Amino acid sequence: MSLLQSDEVQGYIKPFEDEVIFRLYDLYHGDIRSIMSALNSILLQYSTPGGTALSIDEAL
Repeated sequence: MSLLQSDEVQGYIKPFEDEVIFRLYDLYHGDIRSIMSALNSILLQYSTPGGTALSIDEAL
């Protein structure tokens, strides 16, 4: 996230906990298109309360 962060942005809200990404990586055998599609689908169905990262239980 920090690599993609604009210079004008002071901070960012992490949309997912790292465990969610690791679990999807294992599930899709590293296929980045499938991982990104799954993350997009999760975000479209779930709005994060208070700007917190989604836990593994919430995401899956």
